[in-house]
Amino acid sequence: MKFLKTVYYFLFFVLALSSIFFVPRTLVIKEVSCQSQFGRCSGKISEKIKDGQNLSFLDSKSRLIETLSKEISVGNFSLQFEFPDSFKVHIVERVPKFAVQSLVQPEIALVDKNWLVISLTESTNLPSVYLYGSIPKEGDIVSDNLAFALGLVYDMNTSYQIKKGTIENKSFVVGLEGGQRVIFPLEGDTKVLVGALSLMLNQLNSESQDFKMSNVQEIDIRFKNPVIRLKN
Repeated sequence: MKFLKTVYYFLFFVLALSSIFFVPRTLVIKEVSCQSQFGRCSGKISEKIKDGQNLSFLDSKSRLIETLSKEISVGNFSLQFEFPDSFKVHIVERVPKFAVQSLVQPEIALVDKNWLVISLTESTNLPSVYLYGSIPKEGDIVSDNLAFALGLVYDMNTSYQIKKGTIENKSFVVGLEGGQRVIFPLEGDTKVLVGALSLMLNQLNSESQDFKMSNVQEIDIRFKNPVIRLKN
């Protein structure tokens, strides 16, 4: 009896060892599905992971890891084997927060919270910074000045529903609803600058002010003491 138990244990060990070494090499993955934090993965990702189908377990896993690691729009991912012959991919997609648009080219760069350009598109409703030159490429980290301008337009959108501004002459310019221009520096604290603008607008709209907001052409916040320029 003791001898038979030993034989059974040995056979079990051999079968387990065989499954570890041979099954991953012989099992063919017939299907790869994808799930993100939003539900189904985007069409772009779903199309790319098809490269992992109809390959052996090991080759499919290797191909999926290589594909997803190179995909800029994927922040994180994991693979889950589902019996009998499929992989389920779980991904965390990067989410665009800002946009960079050019006045001379049609493409728009979508930027996430870490200042990474995650994709290019042709339209967007995101808060946008306009440039006179070229937009950054997919996979680029935006420059410090551009990142600062993106933060400013985001805060301006939150406070005043202003969704766009332009970098010009090393400054960031936005237009108010009444047609007035506001000139910001490209460094500092975005919330302090927007707060300073809010204080000035409150003063300009008060009845005690010598001139009305409708007489203002430009508000320049690049200096310690902001400058108000009136219409001629």
